Amino acid sequence: MRNFVFITHNPDTFSNPILVALFEELLKKGKVTLFAPDQKFDKPDSLRSIEIYRAPVIKYKFGFKPIISLMIFLNYLRLRKAIKQTDECVLAGIDPKGLITAANYSRYFRSVTRLGYISFEIFFRDELHSSPGSMIEKEWEVKSSKELDFVIISDELRFKLLRDENRLREDIDVFYVPVAPKNTMKPIEHKRRDGHVKIVYSGSLDPSYGVDQVLDALESGIGKNLYLEFHSRYKLNEDNPYRKRITKVQSTGVNIRLHDEVFHEQEEYLSYLSGFDVGICFYVPSEKYGKYGNKNIKYIGLSSGKLSYFAMMGIPVLMYGCEQFKDLNEKFDFGYVLKDPGEFQKGIENIMENFLSKRSGCEKLYNELLEPEKNLEPLIQYLCLENILA
Repeated sequence: MRNFVFITHNPDTFSNPILVALFEELLKKGKVTLFAPDQKFDKPDSLRSIEIYRAPVIKYKFGFKPIISLMIFLNYLRLRKAIKQTDECVLAGIDPKGLITAANYSRYFRSVTRLGYISFEIFFRDELHSSPGSMIEKEWEVKSSKELDFVIISDELRFKLLRDENRLREDIDVFYVPVAPKNTMKPIEHKRRDGHVKIVYSGSLDPSYGVDQVLDALESGIGKNLYLEFHSRYKLNEDNPYRKRITKVQSTGVNIRLHDEVFHEQEEYLSYLSGFDVGICFYVPSEKYGKYGNKNIKYIGLSSGKLSYFAMMGIPVLMYGCEQFKDLNEKFDFGYVLKDPGEFQKGIENIMENFLSKRSGCEKLYNELLEPEKNLEPLIQYLCLENILA
C-alpha cells in the first residue's frame, strides 16, 4: 500500500478544490494522512477515509523549553506512526510553514522517499523587512527548499518567482496544477431574466481582493438592470465595516445584497453560482496589505480559485489587477479585463453584448487549462512510482 502524508498549518484545507481533488486521486492509490490545525470547513464525504492529526510544532519558533520539547517529541511519534506504516512514504508540506515542518521532520525517517512542496502562497524577501518573524520564517523556508524533490504549483510564472525566491535546484521536479475544482455537477441550463444582469463577488471581503473598488463603482452609479451580490466565504459580524458599507449603499437604492451563509458542500456552492451571469475577480496588490496582499496576488495567475470556479460554471469574468489576466483573456476571451475599476459599467456591458462567446471562452479555458484530473495525472504517476529512493 502506498503512503502519502501531508502537513499544513492552514485552516481552510477542504475549501481548496485542488487539494480535495489531489487527495481523492491519491486515496485510489493508497493511504492519505493529513496533519493540520482545526479546519473551518467540513471534510467532504469523498475524503472520509483520510486520517487527520494535529499539525506538528514548527521547531524554529522556540528555544529549549521543556513543554515545547515534549510537544515536538509527541509530534514526532505521531508522524513516525503515519510515515512508517509502509517502507516508502511521500511527505509534502503545504505552503511555507508546512514545508518547514515537513523538512524538519523528514530527516528522521528513511522511509520518506520523496519530499515535496505544494505552493499556493509566495512570500518575497523585499516585502518582509519590517517583520523579523517573517524574515526568520523565510530563511527557514529557503533552507528547507534545498531538501525538496518536487514542487506542485499553479503555473510557470509562479514557479519562476518561487524558484528565484527560494533558490530551488535547476533539476527539481515541478508539476503545474492550477487551483481548480472538479466538475461534479450535471450540466445546468443558464437562465437569465430578460433585461437583468446578475453579478456575483464571491470570496473573502478583503481590501486586497478589490471589494472597496467594487463598492466605489456601485456608489458612482450603475445601470438599474444590474444586480450585484456579495458572497462572503465566512460569516460576518454585525459590526463588520463591509457589512455596514454594503447596507449603506443598499439604502441608496442600488441593487446589491450580502450573502454570508457558509457553504459546507461544493455542490451547494456550485448551485448558488449557477444563478449568476457575471463573476467579479479583482485583485488590488499593495505593500500595505502585507506579505499576502502584494506581489503574491499581483501574480496570482492560475492560483485564483474564484477564476477557476467561474470558468467551470461558464460564468464570464470581470477582471482587474492581476498581470496574467490580460494574456489569458486574449487567448480564451472569457471575460473583460478592466484597465481601471472605474470602467466597471463598460466591462459589464461588453460581457453582456458578447455573452455567448464569453461563455464559450470559459468552457475552453476550463477544459484546456484548468481541468484537475488531466493536470493531476502526471503528478499521480510520479508519486506512485515504486522504488523512488532519492
